[in-house]
Amino acid sequence: MLFRSQVERDRARTTKAGKPWKGRDHARATCREWLQKVDAEKPETHPLKLQDLSFQVLSRFLNTFKKKAKKRSSSGDEDETVSVRLSQSAFDGATSALSHLYTECGLEKLTASKDLWTRLAVYKQGSRRTAAREKKKLGLSTVEGKKHLPFAAYRLLAKILFESEKLEHTYAHTFLVLEWNLISRAEYVVDARIDLVSFTKDALLFGMGVTKTDQEGTKNVDHPWHVYSCPEYPEICAHLGFARLIMANPLVLTGQARLFEGKSQYERFNSIFREVVSSAEYRDEFASLGISPDDFGTHSIRKGGATHVSTGSTACPPIASICLRANWAMPGVLSRYIKFE
Repeated sequence: MLFRSQVERDRARTTKAGKPWKGRDHARATCREWLQKVDAEKPETHPLKLQDLSFQVLSRFLNTFKKKAKKRSSSGDEDETVSVRLSQSAFDGATSALSHLYTECGLEKLTASKDLWTRLAVYKQGSRRTAAREKKKLGLSTVEGKKHLPFAAYRLLAKILFESEKLEHTYAHTFLVLEWNLISRAEYVVDARIDLVSFTKDALLFGMGVTKTDQEGTKNVDHPWHVYSCPEYPEICAHLGFARLIMANPLVLTGQARLFEGKSQYERFNSIFREVVSSAEYRDEFASLGISPDDFGTHSIRKGGATHVSTGSTACPPIASICLRANWAMPGVLSRYIKFE
């Protein structure tokens, strides 16, 4: 009953424009509170009776994993809005979270719910095929995720933010050039702290700390990420962008502070980038460079940086160096035999 009332509170909220609020803050807060109280030795603290969870219930929930997409009308009229299944990563994320809950509750999933997990594996395989058929039938792209940001589009976006007089664009510019140069996930830049940044000779040094592939934060303790200046193109010079950030917010230098302070920074920068790419002034120019608003997100920057460094010249760094930089795992090889040098 408590959870249902929290869901109703979320549904009752509206945006400033009077439209339904898509956030689920109250429901998420309740789930977070319950999960923090889970004790494997005390079944009464478990938020769900996992042994009673059936495949029918879970599959009904997974079938709601859909999004709105625009399909070009065959009659040439306005584009139609259709519902399509989410990418496979969304289903993988949901099942991984459920698997983790079994672990937190001290249950072996294949022992407690063998039928559920056996049928779930078959369901996920069928889901991939169904999603591909749906998109093909509707004439939609089957490529998952956002497109990479080409170098020319990166320079254009950086130049627009660099020359803008808006203070928020100063922060967004630094975020852009740091994510590109570090080839990092946006979450790392969002959470980056000034204490993990230092200088040596002509390089900015960034300590990576905890990452998605290094939850203990021990894999990269022996080497920081080096970032160098680019005098030829000041709009993409990481040193200049970092200096502008410090001048705009000198209190960061007091220590133990994030480079980008405030809540929801990921959504903030994503909305700024998409606003620029989709603006009437620059939309056509970005489109000519292969970027449309629907295909662009903060992950496009990471993909673009990795693509440019690996295929942008005839003398690219070795793939092992790129994998180290991007924190991509090569089990049994990268962590054991190939080290930073």
